[in-house]
Amino acid sequence: MDVSSPAGPAIEPALFASQAFFHVQLNDTHLVAQELLRYGDLGSIHVFRVADLDGAEEPAPVGSFSPDEGADFWDRPLGFALLEDDLLVEWFRVNGATRSDVVDRHALSPAGVSSALGSLLVRESDEAGLLPSPLRLAARGRHAVLHPWRRVVALEGSAAMRFRTGLHHGSLERIWAGEDGAVLAVGPFGVHSVDLGDPMAPALTAGGMVFPLDMQRLRLAPAPSKAGALDLLTLPSSEPNVHQEGGTAVLSCLGPGEGGLLAPSGQLRIEGGRAVLASAPGQLFQAVPIDGGALRLRRFALPARCAGALLGPASEQIIAPQVSSAPRVAQALAVDGERAEVLLGQIYDEDLVAEISLHWFSWTGAGPMATGTLSGTGELTAVALAGDRALVIENRQHVYVLRRDGEDLVVHNHVDLSQAPSPRSSRTTAVRRRAPSTPRSTCPGPRSSARSPALCASERRGVGSTSAAGGGRTDRHPRSAPIVGEPRLERTDSGSVPSGPPSSTRPAAGL
Repeated sequence: MDVSSPAGPAIEPALFASQAFFHVQLNDTHLVAQELLRYGDLGSIHVFRVADLDGAEEPAPVGSFSPDEGADFWDRPLGFALLEDDLLVEWFRVNGATRSDVVDRHALSPAGVSSALGSLLVRESDEAGLLPSPLRLAARGRHAVLHPWRRVVALEGSAAMRFRTGLHHGSLERIWAGEDGAVLAVGPFGVHSVDLGDPMAPALTAGGMVFPLDMQRLRLAPAPSKAGALDLLTLPSSEPNVHQEGGTAVLSCLGPGEGGLLAPSGQLRIEGGRAVLASAPGQLFQAVPIDGGALRLRRFALPARCAGALLGPASEQIIAPQVSSAPRVAQALAVDGERAEVLLGQIYDEDLVAEISLHWFSWTGAGPMATGTLSGTGELTAVALAGDRALVIENRQHVYVLRRDGEDLVVHNHVDLSQAPSPRSSRTTAVRRRAPSTPRSTCPGPRSSARSPALCASERRGVGSTSAAGGGRTDRHPRSAPIVGEPRLERTDSGSVPSGPPSSTRPAAGL
């Protein structure tokens, strides 16, 4: 379309009418376009001469970069960045178990596109969890912004490329306490030191995208609360826990670096994925689904230094499955390092009817194991332990505070956020538990239409415990526990909240 005339735009003849290009860039001499294939897969990148676009026939590309794959490799062009006389093409390559992002630099001339004059490795890992960004590559002058996480490169000479970073370059994933109380803003590939001298105007004082290309998604860093002990730095993305991919996972260790920033300090490896992970200072916990519906809970003692070792579990427990024929779809894990306690949740879901089975126990074997079952919609938002209370958030709206009563879990408080006024009243809400009036045998099954959204004590089938240091195995016998009463909420003011989730939140069948 020509918009240069004051009389109005003039529509030129259409080019590439049958091509599904989703990214097109143009300079004085060349047009570069990338195809979008069916189901969102990235297709070939084609380079055309601008001089060839005026012909009656659809021009042929003077260069193309196409997907390729074989028995043990898989290559896809992620995108491109067009500069004045250079073209950068970034590739996502899978070679065996190794996944890498590589950018190639090509020269543009009237004759076409050169072969790769230089290459730069942007990212390399055996992890499958780091996905390509939906954002396009960008470039201007002698600089380009690449995947993943907006790495910046500068073109040097006729073939070289160099990484560039600065104080305000990076992204924030979490806040971490450094040495001497320093505040660190940590991202996937960078870290910044933050000056909080003026609480109303925090300032970055050092840092950038400084982590190496082989920095893993799973990372350990010195625990702020316990000197010399490592803790899990990685945050979960959309579920209660950090996930470990299948097979053996590599964890990057970070330690004190120059200027108080975190710096690479070796690696560790743990087997047993797929699993969910949680940590306490000096301890890493792994919950692994195993055949028969059980879970294997492993505890690893984290060393003070990371030297690439394959860690063996310090202890291991088999958590027996609950009495439910529904398939288990997820699990969640919370730990309290000071009290040596674990809260383990398992979700059984079938036909929109879900049960959240909970186990609360000490990994040292002290005291009884308390269990219970929550009814819900099949989504655990968060689980946590804090002293003698446990927190479970289900479906982003049902908040349960639980306590232990011997071998039973009891609802101490329950709030349905979907029924709360907005903004929420500052007046307190008192909660009491309605005492059970029927024996354990009347607690309905997981898909009974009469089942209420109450917390029912689970029927345990035994827990086996083993230790890597020996000590044998202890089996706990099954026990039928009484029903734990349905949470009943009453306000201290004149208002009231109905007992249990409203009917509008219940699935049509089952709960």
